[in-house]
Amino acid sequence: MLTKEHIKARVRGKKIVPDFIELKDKGADALAGSLLVSFSDAQGETIGALRERASEVGGDNFTNGAFFKLIIDRCEFDDFDDGYEAQRWELLTLSQKIRNGAGTMSAEQFRAEVIAERKEPYAALQEKLYADLPEFKKIKSVGQLDSQDLINRYNIAQIQGLLLKCHSLTVSINSDAGVDLRYLFHQIKFHRLLAELSFDKKKKKTEITLSGPLAQFDQAATYGMQLAVFFPHLLSLKDWAAVAEIEHKRGKVHTLSVGNTSGLLPIYKVRSTFVPPEFHLFIDTFNGLSKDLVAERGGTVVNLGQEQYVIPDVTITSRLDGRIFALELFHKWHAAQLKNRLTVLEQGKNQGVLLGVARSIAKTTEVEKILKESRWFDKNGFLFSEFPTAKAVFSLMTKVCLDV
Repeated sequence: MLTKEHIKARVRGKKIVPDFIELKDKGADALAGSLLVSFSDAQGETIGALRERASEVGGDNFTNGAFFKLIIDRCEFDDFDDGYEAQRWELLTLSQKIRNGAGTMSAEQFRAEVIAERKEPYAALQEKLYADLPEFKKIKSVGQLDSQDLINRYNIAQIQGLLLKCHSLTVSINSDAGVDLRYLFHQIKFHRLLAELSFDKKKKKTEITLSGPLAQFDQAATYGMQLAVFFPHLLSLKDWAAVAEIEHKRGKVHTLSVGNTSGLLPIYKVRSTFVPPEFHLFIDTFNGLSKDLVAERGGTVVNLGQEQYVIPDVTITSRLDGRIFALELFHKWHAAQLKNRLTVLEQGKNQGVLLGVARSIAKTTEVEKILKESRWFDKNGFLFSEFPTAKAVFSLMTKVCLDV
């Protein structure tokens, strides 16, 4: 992340446009490469020493400073000695004692008194005095980057810096992009962001609106940082566009538009769209059981309210009345979310959700109690072992369709 002094953006009417650096910019590429070379033997060096080394590289001061900050963010540092603060206080107390105990003394005499008391070289004592300040942090390792990575991260950081003063961020993504939606909602939950959904059936788009920090009544700085940290995950999507309302100078609000055509490259590992064979087997078997019920992988996100959403593992459509059922599976790694999910489903009016729970978590005391007490689960849920069988889900669907 970049700090305020490293953010550049131009205002064009009601729009705000980040000042990106072209990946093909030879000057920026050379500067980025030179700075990365200056970090090639950075292990054990302090930030202060590396900052001096970076200034010798030259180039545009603004870009040099921004690149330096981004490289530092990729570094790991040695842990500070917890005793530094105590040592500093001891040295300051000793210095005051020496000065109070004597009349006028030269700097050389003062140093000699301190050395005599501490029995350590004066230079070593000076180094320890403020060794826990940021400039004296020592590099443990440097994250792998090349010049193109650094320029790309600079451009991403320009967006992140603007999002810190965001009123809202609306992301549009293809409604059929099941894997992308799963990934995106996982990140929204992980970063504890507030989201609202809407669907454009004609354009087959799902719109996700994320409240910005300036829409919150408290903890705006923390929320803004979460939103900014979340943003790079959008770059891993295939087809997306985002519009943000940004408060810039003098409290004026401007529109920021960005998407998969903006030239920003993903910085997180691209997820595989591989569909496990058990899903193919389930769908093929299920569709062979009845002509009236059709199963398919994934489907449209179901908004349950109370900031909870179902991203279906399988969608089942009834050809008789057009009703659509979203099948969600809770494996062992989803156990923590199950209680809240059932609570919302018990309270809600949505009857188009089917819930499968793995027996491995259903056997635990807490989950077993929750399932037994849930009338909703008794009607709309089932247990499975490694993966649901088509016959079990078909049996549940038959019961649900008859009961409604």
